[in-house]
Amino acid sequence: MRRSRHLGRGVSGQALVETALVLPIFLAVIIGTIVVGLWLFYQQSVTNVAREAARYAAVHSASADCPVGGWLQPVPATIPDGAGAWDCDAAADSWPEMTDEARRYAFGLDRSQIHLTACWAAYHDVDNLAIYDAGPYSANDGVTNNPWYDCTMEASNINPLTDTGSLACPSATTGAAANDTASNLAVSDRELAVAANRVVVYACFNWRPPLAGFLLMPETVVIRAVYSQALQHQR
Repeated sequence: MRRSRHLGRGVSGQALVETALVLPIFLAVIIGTIVVGLWLFYQQSVTNVAREAARYAAVHSASADCPVGGWLQPVPATIPDGAGAWDCDAAADSWPEMTDEARRYAFGLDRSQIHLTACWAAYHDVDNLAIYDAGPYSANDGVTNNPWYDCTMEASNINPLTDTGSLACPSATTGAAANDTASNLAVSDRELAVAANRVVVYACFNWRPPLAGFLLMPETVVIRAVYSQALQHQR
């Protein structure tokens, strides 16, 4: 009987030690799986916001009733009669209309903490690079390719399409930094029927994961998404 009692205590002690060794690893795997799942869900949500913001800006180009405007103004003669002010939803005001519309497509996040930044890109005239809002081909011969200029964000002129991870959250654009390379005018080539100017939208969210700082969980994860879309002529 004594031997059985000692054996039972040994088995119980062994199980306790094994549990102490395995439980932290098990919990780390479970928590890690949950965090990764949440991150993927939130990443999709932020991507939806970027896509919907780009679509909203594309539809509300310079010819719309209330255009989403950047820092460069279209040539006044190119805006159709009856269109709204080219910067009705202005960059200087952080695009309140576009932002409110896009945030509606976020789920599971604090929508007020999703930040949006936009910039506009286009071809420049090959014979005079100061002329933006050009079509794909030179106006002089209709054959020579015009150079394309990507727009940028922040004072350091970061290309959101190629260097997304370097963007701060929130990010910003300014006229002084020359981030926009085009206006919000939907210039089109009649023969090819293609829209020349594009809008690029960057959406981001600073996410604090569950149990941040515990089990190697980072304190903050910046979730980023970029979407580009050709502008659409409304009249």
